[in-house]
Order: sequence, then C-alpha cells, then structure tokens
Amino acid sequence: MVMKKIFIALFLFITSSIFSQELLGEFQSSSSKVKNLFYKIDREGKRLALFTTDSKNIYGYYLNNEFKIEYKLQVGKHRKFNTILGCITDNNGSYTIYLSNNNRTKFKSITLSFKNKTSNSTEFTLLREYETFLQSIIFKNKFYLLSSSIIANNSYLYSFDSGEPKRNIINVNNISFISKIGTQINLPDLLVKKIKLKKINTTIPNSIRLTADKRKMYVGEENIVFTFDNNSDYTQILTVNLNDYETSYKKIQKPLKMVKRKKKISNSYLLDKHLFTIAVSKKNLEFNIIDIEKNLTIKSYKV
Repeated sequence: MVMKKIFIALFLFITSSIFSQELLGEFQSSSSKVKNLFYKIDREGKRLALFTTDSKNIYGYYLNNEFKIEYKLQVGKHRKFNTILGCITDNNGSYTIYLSNNNRTKFKSITLSFKNKTSNSTEFTLLREYETFLQSIIFKNKFYLLSSSIIANNSYLYSFDSGEPKRNIINVNNISFISKIGTQINLPDLLVKKIKLKKINTTIPNSIRLTADKRKMYVGEENIVFTFDNNSDYTQILTVNLNDYETSYKKIQKPLKMVKRKKKISNSYLLDKHLFTIAVSKKNLEFNIIDIEKNLTIKSYKV
C-alpha cells in the first residue's frame, strides 16, 4: 500500500496581516486515501490527537510533545458518514467524534480511547422531517447542532450531554428581522438557504470567499453571533448565549445610507466587538469600523 505522509504545521502569528509556517514533524498515515484531517490539542498534557479518515475508517494518532506517535488507533465508521462535524474530549482522555452523511440527515458518534484501545459508536436520526441542518458548534468542549424550520417558524440548538441530545428553541419572538427590501421576515427565512451557513473562526485567516457571504456565524467565548447582510442598508446581528439560550438583536446602519438600495452593494465582518462595514456604488466607496456595544463609528474612510 502506498503510504501518504502527513505534515504537521504550526502557524505562527507574525503581524496582523502576515503569517508564516514552521514544519514541526511528519509521519506516514495508515491510509493511502486520506479525505479529512482534524485535531484536538491537549494543552495540559502537551499532547496532540490527530485524526484522518478515508471512506471506511477513522485513523487516530496520539502525538507527544516531540510530535512522535505514542498511540495509534483505527476505527470503522461506515462509508455513508463522510462529514466530520466536530470532536470533544472527556475527563478520562477519550475522544468523541461526530459525523454525518452528505445530506446531514443521519448522524453518528464514535467514542474512542487511545490508552485502552477501545471504541464504541452510536447512529442516530436527530432532526425532524421539517428541519434543515445548518451548522455544528463546539463550545466549552460541548457539541451542538444548529437547525431551523421554515414550516414551524423556529430555529433550534441541539445540545449533547450524557444521554439523549436536548432540543432547545432559539426564542426570537420579540425580534423583528428585516428582509432584502426592508419588510419583516422570520429568522428561518434568513437562515435556511441553498448555500451553507458560513462558520467563521476569527483566530485564523479566512478566505475572501468565506467572509464575503451574506450570512455568517461566529462562535465567541460565551455565545454564537449571526450577522445578516441581506439588506444593503443594515447589518443585522443576532446573539445567542450558549449558557442559557437568551437572545439579543442589533441593527447597524451601513455606509452610503443616502444611496438607494438597488444602487449599491454592501457587506460586513465582525471581529471581537467591532463591525467592519463596507458599501460600494458606481461613484462612491465607504468603509466604517463600528463599536457595536456603543453603536459608535470609530473610523470612516470614503473614496
């Protein structure tokens, strides 16, 4: 069998806009057809658990602080579960990996222990027929699934603890969202689209293709934040606290407010507590940096 080499790279932050890579080590994988690669860092034990998949199996590698393999494990996952949704750990040093089929209608969890060389798995059908899968979330080493339903006019967060997943409704009854043309619209109509809801990780560089989407989801320290740029005059910000599922909503004015909606395009990007907004027409370009807590424009650039 032809063995593929896996390179372990550490991305070191140099400046706010320049990144470099340092090769820390390499080893040969147990499969010649690697499809996915993901990892979990054990900062306390200074170890790295690295996982790869092919069509039939998950391959786990437990690496020491010199990036040498201490333990290696192979677990069957079934061919239909091709998508890795997330991975969490427990106090016993076991790892639980969540997978789904391509349609996000069937799910599987696989729990494995490197030290005990054991594994167990559970298949489950979670979502109702009227629900649409949107995204997966890892928050405080806890796994969540986000879904929404236009038919039921509700959005849901499934939280995975011990036992059965719990279905939590995202309550937005007192919030009035606006559509592309400024009329009232429901949250599921904003969330459920043919294009996948983009999940933004602000700790790493993101591609323009990812950040240019009109719907984004950011995972923060205590919450998830959705930004909607379907309306060219306003950025809508919905915050959901992942501790108690309470929600809050803000509507931020975009630049070029005097230009008609059809005469401009606009978008935004959220970083910490600052919203970077841009609007462009045939004659003008305006870029603003806004403190969303104070609803205050810090910087404004016009061309």
